[in-house]
Amino acid sequence: MDHFSAQACHAVAPEIDAPAKRYEAAVSSSRLLLDKSLGAARAPYLPALSVAEAKASGTGKPDELKAILDEKQALAAGRALDAIPSPLLPRSMNAARSAYLRDVAKAERDEAARIENAKGLYLRDLAFIETKARSARNETLLQEVANEKAKLVEGSVTVSGSTPPAARGRNLIENGNFAERNPDGTPGAWNHENRGKGAVISESGISFLRFISADQKEAFFLQNVQRPENVRELAVSIRVRCDQIKEGGYGLVIAQRDGSKKLTSRDKVCYSTTPVRQWRQLKGQVKLKPETKDLVVKIQIDSAGATVDFADLKIEPL
Repeated sequence: MDHFSAQACHAVAPEIDAPAKRYEAAVSSSRLLLDKSLGAARAPYLPALSVAEAKASGTGKPDELKAILDEKQALAAGRALDAIPSPLLPRSMNAARSAYLRDVAKAERDEAARIENAKGLYLRDLAFIETKARSARNETLLQEVANEKAKLVEGSVTVSGSTPPAARGRNLIENGNFAERNPDGTPGAWNHENRGKGAVISESGISFLRFISADQKEAFFLQNVQRPENVRELAVSIRVRCDQIKEGGYGLVIAQRDGSKKLTSRDKVCYSTTPVRQWRQLKGQVKLKPETKDLVVKIQIDSAGATVDFADLKIEPL
């Protein structure tokens, strides 16, 4: 998960100073809210780990104890936990761990939205200042405004040094770990067309999408994703499991669209046409077209009668 690094605000023109300080305050406030939410997420999980630690120590299970201690150390250090837990972690921890991951994902999404809102307000203020500077033919101020806007677009934050949501290493997919599910069992944040049936299932502490296609037509879940600014390539990974497939294939399809929603590219990535009876991680990369504005990401089963499990989907800027 991303954390902010404190940096001193560099000198800016008086016209920019007030909106820059408002932006700094908004980012600082967002950081405090994020830290509070992450603390609330850890609060019930740490005691549960301590109980499991005492039990493993008392019953002489060193391997299980080590897995518990590793988990506690990761939490204490602020490191992100893997979506798939260690197989040595007690199964009694599954519910508490899943709740923790779900709460962390929500906290990070909320924080990302706050930062984007603050950035939008700052850009609006800069646009107003830019208009006045242009009318006054103040080239020095125009250049400062341009520098501030460029830093926002590039992902560096002048005031607080925070990393925006589209920064390298952040998963662009919402609910890629399938921890959230709708009342009908389908994964939250994903749109589903009529063909095929899918539901979120938990097994050994892992949440995943089980997707069943009984006919020879394309079936998919999809999600729309905005292109991150100044990103030219994406790293893609997903875990899959499929006991049997008659024909066709399954995996991810990533379509790119321009500003008018016209298709510019369509890539099959992390795709397989053969059975994978044990969990396997598939990896790939997608190069973005210069004109691409947004992406349509499909979890697809195409021309195949198959049951496929999908887990831990990540699409990250390179």
